[in-house]
Amino acid sequence: LNILVQNYLHFLRKRLAKTVDEVLAENKAPVLYLRSFLDDTVAAKREVTLLTEEEELNKAFEHIGPMIAIGRPGETLPEVGAARAYFTDDKWQAAVHHYMDISCLIVLRAGLSQGLIWEIQNSIQRLDPSKLILLIPFEKEAYDQFRTRVQPLFPKPLPDHPGHDAHRVTINSNGKTE
Repeated sequence: LNILVQNYLHFLRKRLAKTVDEVLAENKAPVLYLRSFLDDTVAAKREVTLLTEEEELNKAFEHIGPMIAIGRPGETLPEVGAARAYFTDDKWQAAVHHYMDISCLIVLRAGLSQGLIWEIQNSIQRLDPSKLILLIPFEKEAYDQFRTRVQPLFPKPLPDHPGHDAHRVTINSNGKTE
């Protein structure tokens, strides 16, 4: 029963999701979320908090601006998180350029699809680096593959994968962090 209720609430959040036009009407500079459509399934999984990765991202950046994204062609309901706008194959690149220009920040979820590689290249060419956040959700092997593929696009080398312990803080017997 609990799972049914959770699924129904998730469905309702999808039905009530705002569009990009509704978000932009609020006249606040948005945060543009760029990602591979291939990763939407992974980012749409709900964890313990019942929020998807994309909802968590949206929540983390909401104090900066509302999150917007290009919607995956053919999806019947948008994923929850960023507000979506939909474009034909011949118009999406112009839309991405426009959204880059009006956004206060671009969050780029690392991936390897051709469309995302184009978005990475254009982000690097068009944006001040302080407007770009690279989200790396990969294990080391996947990150190394991403880094090898996109490294030529970046003016400086991307760092090594930090490993699983990079975010851990150890407290020693004296109560001090190490």
